[in-house]
Amino acid sequence: LTSRDGIIPLALTQDVGGPMARTVSDAAIMLDAVSGYDPADVATAASIGKKPASYTQYLVKDGLKGAHIGLIRDKAITGSNEAVLNLLDQAAEDMRAQGATVVDVTIPEIDKIMGYSSLSAFEFKFQLNDYLANKADPAVRYHTLSDIIASRTDFLPSLAATLNTRNNIQELFTPEYKDIVLFRPQTTQQNLLKVMADNDLDALLYPSTSGPTGSNAGSANRLSP
Repeated sequence: LTSRDGIIPLALTQDVGGPMARTVSDAAIMLDAVSGYDPADVATAASIGKKPASYTQYLVKDGLKGAHIGLIRDKAITGSNEAVLNLLDQAAEDMRAQGATVVDVTIPEIDKIMGYSSLSAFEFKFQLNDYLANKADPAVRYHTLSDIIASRTDFLPSLAATLNTRNNIQELFTPEYKDIVLFRPQTTQQNLLKVMADNDLDALLYPSTSGPTGSNAGSANRLSP
């Protein structure tokens, strides 16, 4: 729905841009503004003819009444941080208070899904280099990941090992990369749809990160893309 043009890529195969807001209403209003076809991002072509006049028309104040929500409990997704788990439980209670039925669920083949590497380990270097390739703009100080690493200063020291590892990848379309692109989305989607069908669910609930702000995000972002 939303263009990724101008967003620094992590892995375009799984990157998604969109609104972050404090309320559902604000998110709907923002989505009206940022969604739609952008010739600079071919992925948005799939949205043609599917964008409503306004997403705000779907806002229902008591929309959680009668909803069935699946609360994902797999530790591979939620992690074990007590603060995060408490917030997750509180979110479930808030939904129940508004009329939703919230049930615990686990994702079949979660170990297989999580066994695949993140595509950012493969794509980041090549797509970042493409993003930085505009050498005509004097505001662009670096044009490759190698340039950034060579600066020795313009990145977080804690990321040095990760950046070097990703920069050392010489070829993108390896058999391992192709297997992830082909099989991980299919396996993930089929198992998520199975959980939703078996439990008559409208949505799945899980934390966006498995650690508190400032910590490693963990693996909670593996399901959505």
